[in-house]
Amino acid sequence: MIRAAMAEDAGPIEAFLAGYAETSMFLRTNLARASLVPDRAAGGQAAFWRWPETGPVLGVIGLTENGYGMLQVPGARPSASAVRLAMAGRQCVGMTGVPDQISWMRATLGLTDVPADLDRTEPLYRLDLRDLTLPDAATELRGLVASDAAWLVGWRVGYLTEIMGARPGAATEALAAEHAGQLIAGGRGRVLTADGVPVALTAFNAVLPDMVQVGSVFTPPALRGLGHARRAVALHLAEARAAGVATGILFASGPAACRAYESIGFRRNGAYHLLTLASPVEIGA
Repeated sequence: MIRAAMAEDAGPIEAFLAGYAETSMFLRTNLARASLVPDRAAGGQAAFWRWPETGPVLGVIGLTENGYGMLQVPGARPSASAVRLAMAGRQCVGMTGVPDQISWMRATLGLTDVPADLDRTEPLYRLDLRDLTLPDAATELRGLVASDAAWLVGWRVGYLTEIMGARPGAATEALAAEHAGQLIAGGRGRVLTADGVPVALTAFNAVLPDMVQVGSVFTPPALRGLGHARRAVALHLAEARAAGVATGILFASGPAACRAYESIGFRRNGAYHLLTLASPVEIGA
């Protein structure tokens, strides 16, 4: 049966997830900062469930405080009724993971036919940072600072609507402002500049000591096709490599993105699915 993870489960869960490293970045990053208090996702922490109840971990479900599900369920899976009972009363706004696992979880929670703003499988890429190729260009990468918020919020609106399927409006603008603040405060975002003018954004959306996951890559439409995004990503990964990180992971939003990432050394390593529901759904038992 499935049960809420407790503090003593952290080590076994991490050991299990490490065996599926490329598709467990969100899970592992959230696990690293969770206290694993059963039946509570408080203080900005995710909640986790494991199965079976005892013995070696065979699968893990995570749910962020915002309601995004994170899965690593590669083999034997618990019954739908057990999963719903364990997670009952919580809200789900979407989920990420291996495509067939997402299909299983949607069916388990009764979400298969629920409308979604984003429902897309993307190619998953991996790069040994020893093989990173750095494009040459007269541009520089720097960290984000508070004064960048003036343009960054608009870029985040563009990213959320164009890449992530968000609907234009006040809610998306508020989310963009929140994301911009997090990118600036968290230190994981970088901006590529040409003659001091921002031309591309990149960030890490999951960070472990040996592995980072690239996300939030965006170039304004008028500046696309000039190689800015690939250089931004490459320079950021070079920083990570210098700090001892060995591997980069990302999933690509389309053919142009695939070509850009492949040009700096990434190679396809599977698939990853992104789901964002049109409206939050409360999980019922």
